[in-house]
Amino acid sequence: MQKKCLSTVLVLMGLIIASPSHVGAANSPIDRGSYIVGGAAMMSSMSGDLYESGGDGVKMIMLAPSLSGFVAPGLAIGGQLLIANLSQGGNSLTIFGIGPRASYYFGSASAKEQVRGRSYPYLTASYIYGQVTDDSGLINNGEYTLNAISFGGGLSYMLTNSVGLIAEVNFRSDSVADESDNSLKGTSFNVILGFSMFVW
Repeated sequence: MQKKCLSTVLVLMGLIIASPSHVGAANSPIDRGSYIVGGAAMMSSMSGDLYESGGDGVKMIMLAPSLSGFVAPGLAIGGQLLIANLSQGGNSLTIFGIGPRASYYFGSASAKEQVRGRSYPYLTASYIYGQVTDDSGLINNGEYTLNAISFGGGLSYMLTNSVGLIAEVNFRSDSVADESDNSLKGTSFNVILGFSMFVW
């Protein structure tokens, strides 16, 4: 069931991003035919009494790339990946997730001679379906299903004609369930700073 769901999400994302209707000259970064390449990367090493066990601290690596295409002026639809590894000593936990993402950018999509210096406010929503694998007992041996939904808004300030500095706030709801459908849920409020590349 999990593999079937992941395959369906992959196929839908591929059809949306690779659709021939996206091909064509765009008049601005948020016009139909443009693409956004974005995402986040993080490496963290945690130590001290709070995180150490047997003298070993916690290390975390996370990658979250995304790709979206503008199907209409201002409206970008695409997908994202979530890859993470959490380790402590000889124990580790891995997370792999994938899902759709939709964003709406406010502003003019008409031809502009100078895009640099413009700001594009936006709203965004995303869903991640994934699998958490804990083979070494870092938390509790087994495989778990991850469902994460987030909603947010932000601003993309164009540093150049194609690179934007983004500032975003979002609300995220996570649910992790085991094979018996016993689940734990949690929420988070996040502030994100980063960069995105507009291909147009």
